[in-house]
Amino acid sequence: AVAGYAYTTRDRIGGRSSTLIVWRLCAGDEAAMRAFLRESVVFQMALSSGRTRLMAASSSSRGSILAAIDNRVVDGKFKLLERSLAKAVDRTAIQRTKQLADAYLDEYDRVCRTNESNSIICRLIRSSQERAEALFDRAVTLYQDLLHQVIEPEGLHACAVSLLEYRRPELYPYAVGFARKLALHPVCTAEFATKSPFQERATQYHYATSLVLLKQSGHWDLAEQFFEEAQKYEWNSERPIGWTSILQTPAIFIPDLRPPQVWWDSQEELSMNEVLLENRAVIERELRASIRGVRWTMQDVQPMLTDPGGKWQQYQLYTERAPTAFSDSIFPKTSRRLIKALPGRTRATKSFQGLPYVSYNNEEITIIRMTPGTKVVRHNGGSNARLTSIMGLIGCEGVWVGCGDDEREIKPGEIITFDDSVDHWYRHDGTEEHWHIVVGTMHPDLLQKPWIFTNCFNGHTEFEKIRLDKLQEYKKMADEISYEYPVKGLWDPDLRGMYLPTPGKFESLASS
Repeated sequence: AVAGYAYTTRDRIGGRSSTLIVWRLCAGDEAAMRAFLRESVVFQMALSSGRTRLMAASSSSRGSILAAIDNRVVDGKFKLLERSLAKAVDRTAIQRTKQLADAYLDEYDRVCRTNESNSIICRLIRSSQERAEALFDRAVTLYQDLLHQVIEPEGLHACAVSLLEYRRPELYPYAVGFARKLALHPVCTAEFATKSPFQERATQYHYATSLVLLKQSGHWDLAEQFFEEAQKYEWNSERPIGWTSILQTPAIFIPDLRPPQVWWDSQEELSMNEVLLENRAVIERELRASIRGVRWTMQDVQPMLTDPGGKWQQYQLYTERAPTAFSDSIFPKTSRRLIKALPGRTRATKSFQGLPYVSYNNEEITIIRMTPGTKVVRHNGGSNARLTSIMGLIGCEGVWVGCGDDEREIKPGEIITFDDSVDHWYRHDGTEEHWHIVVGTMHPDLLQKPWIFTNCFNGHTEFEKIRLDKLQEYKKMADEISYEYPVKGLWDPDLRGMYLPTPGKFESLASS
């Protein structure tokens, strides 16, 4: 019987990446054993003490011996790392603490992945739960020390990202601690003065991210505390974060839109849904042709939101206010017919056609593919300026979309519309490859009341710069109905020069 196990790890002492062949233990193969012993003094010391026992052990107990040797090797590396960091005069105390904490997290993640794997080798060398808990406790203790030491926004952001990159929900509450401290940093709170509600303002953005993480990981009590804290946060005697429901906490929250409505079953304000139904046959025909032909490379939608074991992929046909290469090459008729019906793109005022987009995907057309077993975790669209409509196409049995605290099954030829800023998720419990089309459209309140854009006091949304003459038309509409908007920025004669956007055609800010 052969036990072989390899893993890639970071040599944090030398600062380089290397692949270490950790175990190659062949029963009775002395040549392989000698080659292994030459790899490292630390490995040699750890292995020598258990070599005789290992070769004489039965196959049932060999795994526990391997795990014990593995633990001794790793513990030896940690001791070497701690001694090396203690002598590293070119590093600050914070840098040394973070490097050691990351090393413990790397090992914790490796132990967890080994214990979670069903491969024969991993089953042989599984570590005890106590070992994993000890590594976890050591890592988070070091990170809690960092939370009190780090004060610069760059350092806070780096610590939060380091904890999140492992995609382990048990680490999310610790990452949220750094995000909260970052949200309240003066560099972030200052954006309430320079950015309008139509943009991602750092404080609200970090609170929104924290809430999504806490809700994803099931820490609802802590999420409630964060939600109340964000609602009550005051800046210049105002409460700039206008959330009203813990299920609707987007990074961009535009004032004066109707309260969150999870499902939009009434079709009166959803003209785009009629166009979708009218073109169902065209969409399915082009989709089936693309499946039968050469399969184009699909993009993953958002890998961080997809649980391991499934695929959530897309053909984007329209985004950033423009058609994509896929629209002409794979879905030409679908794209032409749907793009010209997008309400935010076609909405005309007295002098202009088209409303400003709040985000790059304020209006969007996308073909989605999901493989069996796919689970997309709870998230929101980042802005309350959009509704999302889904129409099932192929392989819809057992595919569900959830929104708020409810779920609906996606069915062929039926449309489900929901508020994209409310928490939503997907799951594919069926056995077939599933396809549906997603169309994002501008919120009906912005279509019917374009003067709400007067709240965009600096002339910018998150996606684009708005023409000055267009803003002035919205202001005139607002004045005619006595709509109250903040008298600052462009609307304050003393400040206008600071915010004045350059007249001319739309200037996209999506790339910055």
